[in-house]
Amino acid sequence: MPVTGVTSTGVETPTDLFSSGIDNSMGKDDFLHLLITELRYQDPLEPMDNQDFIAQMAQFSSLEQMTNVNTNLQLLMEAQQAATTASAISMLGKQVNAAIPVEVETETGELEEDWELISGSVDSIGFEDGVPILSVAGQEVTIDQIVSITEEL
Repeated sequence: MPVTGVTSTGVETPTDLFSSGIDNSMGKDDFLHLLITELRYQDPLEPMDNQDFIAQMAQFSSLEQMTNVNTNLQLLMEAQQAATTASAISMLGKQVNAAIPVEVETETGELEEDWELISGSVDSIGFEDGVPILSVAGQEVTIDQIVSITEEL
């Protein structure tokens, strides 16, 4: 059943609700506000069917759960980024072995990717798109390429 608000009395219509937002996406507060407005202005002679109401409440519950999952995933990603940065910083001055990809020519003349092990001290750390890049023996490596770490003697 469509919801219509009477704008001359100051009641917001659904169009007003969505156009007043910055990103025009419907959040759980907007959904709940819309549901309450729909209940307030429903036709008393033809009230909302129980199945329709239950379906809308289930949609609201799903929306809220998805919002919570998204928030928790964002927090997890931020924590993982902080842990990766701390790990990279703790490697400064330490001796590491890292596997870097190299192209090797096969007997048939084709190029294929292989791995070469380099060793050296972590001289510096830079960041590219938020990912720590370590400088080892003049080569740039990421943390996932590090295979072993020892204290420099």
